[in-house]
Amino acid sequence: MDVDIASLRFEASAEVNYGKGCTVMRTENDDADLMVIFNGRGNGITEDEFAPKLIGKYKNGNMLYGYARLPYLDYNEPLISARAPVFKEGYCSIEIENFGQVTSDKVNLKVESVNDAGKKQLITLGKVPGLQPYEKTLLMLPTKMKPDTMKGKNLLITIYGDKKIFSTFQIYRVHICDEKKIKVSDNKIAIYQ
Repeated sequence: MDVDIASLRFEASAEVNYGKGCTVMRTENDDADLMVIFNGRGNGITEDEFAPKLIGKYKNGNMLYGYARLPYLDYNEPLISARAPVFKEGYCSIEIENFGQVTSDKVNLKVESVNDAGKKQLITLGKVPGLQPYEKTLLMLPTKMKPDTMKGKNLLITIYGDKKIFSTFQIYRVHICDEKKIKVSDNKIAIYQ
């Protein structure tokens, strides 16, 4: 075995990176593999941890590291994302895309305006169909908001399911223009009519 077993530490990345970590209690052979059992006390792994880290060195002194997949995390989820809405008289259109590697379920979408005090006002709601990986769709959602009333508003677009928020997208200080394109600069988005 080329690994210096005594040098191995396993813990949350933020801890291992600064010299902390659970130490090796024992090892066991598992056919052609080596199973390393760590003392798990004070491991620093929280429910927010994405990938705990293993760090150590080889017997020749070179560094080794690796990451563990946590059994309770789904690493292959859909990644649903919304573009900026385009407001026209009576409706707004929003392009939604699944950037994930797996098909998404049907989810909900809402567009709200948010004032400077943080108070939200619903503009429209919609349903996003299940999308294949990298598939996109254009939603046409009814709204009573007139395009010219959107000027200067902050918008919040939320994509959510029954128990989970999948993504949020915030637009600061909407600017309306007559051009047939969208301009982005300094967190300001000009939305065409």
